[in-house]
Amino acid sequence: MLARRVGSNGRMTVDRRRILLVVAVVVAALGATLVFLYAQDAEDRAAEKYQSVKVLVATQQINPGESASDAFNSGKILSRDVPQNELLEGSTNDGAVFVDQVALTTLYPGEQLVTQKFGGVGDIEAAATLPLPDGMVGKAIVLDDSSRISGFTRPGTRVGMLITGTFPPAAQAETRLLLGNVSILATGTVTLGQVTNPDGTTTTGTTTDGAPLSQYVLALKPKDAARIDLAQTLGKISLVLLPADSDLRIGDPITAENLFSGN
Repeated sequence: MLARRVGSNGRMTVDRRRILLVVAVVVAALGATLVFLYAQDAEDRAAEKYQSVKVLVATQQINPGESASDAFNSGKILSRDVPQNELLEGSTNDGAVFVDQVALTTLYPGEQLVTQKFGGVGDIEAAATLPLPDGMVGKAIVLDDSSRISGFTRPGTRVGMLITGTFPPAAQAETRLLLGNVSILATGTVTLGQVTNPDGTTTTGTTTDGAPLSQYVLALKPKDAARIDLAQTLGKISLVLLPADSDLRIGDPITAENLFSGN
């Protein structure tokens, strides 16, 4: 009887050891698999982290309403390498995507250019990035290169407006003050169709003298917006850059008689 019990206990001990050995082998195999999968995932994440893609990035602050073309020309946008895992939806390295587009919101240095943050001048108000002062309306005006202050008329700039033409009852050309202090809300480039130049050649997106057209959205009183509508049919409007908190004043209209008077 005692011999049977000893033999039975011995077999049970051997069986337990076999079971424990099998469990140990399974746990070791599972651990090795988990270590392999973790190492593979870490390798994939490292490869993704260090694999870079070229995209367009803002190198300086780009303000709402600022045209992408002006930002490119002033060096505010460059192509940079960005890690694959940091790419934003809508980012691109194709500058053609932003032709005739303006920023709908502020872009900061180092920020990737994404298509969602650019649109036409008409989209700016819809994007709620151009709050109008009380009692003001937004009015768009298109000027050629000789009438604007190229490169300096950023959103928020204050300008005076002059108009040159022949105004009844006067019979000669004169320059008058149209508006003494106007705030620019947004700027953009206007695309035209094919234009025939004096030499018979054609150009796209320029005036007949080869200069680009620019569109400005101005903050105006309703009556001043109506004045500009009429003024554009009577003469040529040009902008004058103003220092802060000042109005443009020219006194009497400038005519051929007082052009060189110095007063």
